[in-house]
Amino acid sequence: MAQVGLDRATRMAFYEDIRRQYQDRAVTLQRARDDARALALQTDAVLRSISVDLGFVDERIVELDSIISNLRGYMDPRIVASLPTELLRQIFSVLAADVAARWEMETKPSMDDLRLPYRLESVCRRWRAEVLDCPALWASVIVPLADSEPEIGHVNAHVARCIARSGRLPLDITCLWNMPHEQPIVAPELQQMILDSLGAESNRWGRCSFAMPYLSFPGTSLSESLRRSTPLLEELYIAGVTSNDFEGDEPEHPAYYLPHCPNLRTLVSKDSDVLLSHPHAPLLSLVHLRIVTELAPPTAVWTMLQLAPSLQHFDFSLGDDTSMSPVISQSRLSLPALQTLAVRIFAAGWLNAWAPQMDMPNLRRLELDTAEPELFDLHQLFSRIESTVVELSLCNDGYELNERHCEVVRTLPNIRSLHLGEWENILPSFFRELAAPSLCPQLESFSVGGRQDIDQTAAEAIAHFVRSRTVGLPSDSSTPRRLASVDLESAAGVPAWLKDQVATLLTIPACS
Repeated sequence: MAQVGLDRATRMAFYEDIRRQYQDRAVTLQRARDDARALALQTDAVLRSISVDLGFVDERIVELDSIISNLRGYMDPRIVASLPTELLRQIFSVLAADVAARWEMETKPSMDDLRLPYRLESVCRRWRAEVLDCPALWASVIVPLADSEPEIGHVNAHVARCIARSGRLPLDITCLWNMPHEQPIVAPELQQMILDSLGAESNRWGRCSFAMPYLSFPGTSLSESLRRSTPLLEELYIAGVTSNDFEGDEPEHPAYYLPHCPNLRTLVSKDSDVLLSHPHAPLLSLVHLRIVTELAPPTAVWTMLQLAPSLQHFDFSLGDDTSMSPVISQSRLSLPALQTLAVRIFAAGWLNAWAPQMDMPNLRRLELDTAEPELFDLHQLFSRIESTVVELSLCNDGYELNERHCEVVRTLPNIRSLHLGEWENILPSFFRELAAPSLCPQLESFSVGGRQDIDQTAAEAIAHFVRSRTVGLPSDSSTPRRLASVDLESAAGVPAWLKDQVATLLTIPACS
């Protein structure tokens, strides 16, 4: 029995030793498993990230395949390949002209227009050869805002490609980098490469639109490019591209002056010091001028107007209240071609002070969008233009339209067209006053626009006004004239019953 017990103890010790080995192995494996799990979590995160990126790439491939297949689907591949060269060139010329026709200074560029030549050249080798031989397809240079360094590289390559492939044609450049002021500019030194590429071609600028944050870091302002000669430039929209680093009236400051641009016909300058001409510069060919500025002294605008005798449309806003008192120039300003004058916020005081020295014999349209204190103090301006102005537009979304605004209408007795734009509120008292036969007796056309709602009382006043200028009046009535048209369709808050009633009143036959 003792021997049996010894054998069992030996066997138990043997198995316990093996068990300890397995336990040690289990601890090692558990640690390895924990490490593997941690690594797997990291790997899983990497895999998920890769999967997301791969999914995006796959979607882009599918999208591009769809675009290419849609292009190819319009024609049998054999027909596409056999199109005569002259027909291909004609098609591409029409497409290029269509893109150029859609160019607008203040409109976000179309990415479809940007991709057009690339889509065409991807159809087949022969199309690629013809696309590369069609400079007009590349002359509209659309420069999107890039928000990463790789994208900046792609945009820069695209700009270089357009410049090279457009030959010597004038360039239509759209560079709208509108960004919130708090958003940092990505890789400014790389963004500057794009601007440098565009600036180097200033002698080919035809129509340009630049809108971007202040580029105040060293060497990144567009000002230097805008000082170069631009002999082909016809339209320029520029906003916020120069550093606001000068103060006061500095007539010799070079940042005030435009480059040599003898063919410039349209200039829109917003919050930019790139708006003026040197006092001794040649006369400009400007037809349309819009200025919104806090940077340059308004007296310098007078100098620019003196150099634009062909100006037909002038839109002026100081953008902010100014502490500078209006300075009346000793010289006269003759604008014989001016037909439209738009007086915006904070500019009314200046134009009113300038009015005695201004000759505008052909001014027909006056647009007033200014604060009430200024609006009712434009006597000198009104006295200069009361005999010629026949169209009046009133709007100010910060104020109510009321009977006091009829004073403005009364000072312009030859008004034939009246437009009411955006207002905080439209009160019925304005239309009750306007219905008087002695007020605005030549009125033939009346319109209301804007997003403001017109309540029941105001709508009834409008209906009464239209009725007073239609019912019972002969077609040849001169005091007052019979309304020929009333447009309420562009207004957002006009009751449907009012539109119906106005339409009915306009169709009532005139008295004999």
